Amino acid sequence: MKKKESLGKRGLPSEGKLVEEGTAKVFFQGDVFYNPVQVFNRDLSIHVIKEFDALRREDKSKGRRMKNKKIRDLKILEALSATGLRSIRYVKEIPNVALMVANDISKEAAEAIHRNAVSNGCDTKILQASHNDAVLLMHQHKIPPKQFDVVDLDPYGAPTISLDSA
Repeated sequence: MKKKESLGKRGLPSEGKLVEEGTAKVFFQGDVFYNPVQVFNRDLSIHVIKEFDALRREDKSKGRRMKNKKIRDLKILEALSATGLRSIRYVKEIPNVALMVANDISKEAAEAIHRNAVSNGCDTKILQASHNDAVLLMHQHKIPPKQFDVVDLDPYGAPTISLDSA
């Protein structure tokens, strides 16, 4: 029988570890770990995506890619999300994010992503928790209308299994 978790303040489980990073507050529970060494990596990723979006908007506004077409906001996939920390930071710290899919193969992780998104005040129509195999999910989004502008792969181990589909 599955142990029922008790909910504390703001709908977060009452046992575990609350981590504050950037503008996000994320609850870690169970086997999910937090790697503080990666804070710089997440900070850098945010800056790189902001710059990518600025350059793509500049290119389009100069007519290099599409003339007289509205510049679409970013669609981002975090393929291996765990708690959603990185995705929450992306939504809160990067302007012009239209869709942020935070995916994990673990059902419990996907549920935690959703809880953490809600507790951080993120619009769950923009930050969507996904429970799927990362490679399969990326293959399902390979046609142009479904493609992501940014695919974030931060695996625990080698990313090679995900590179072709990304």
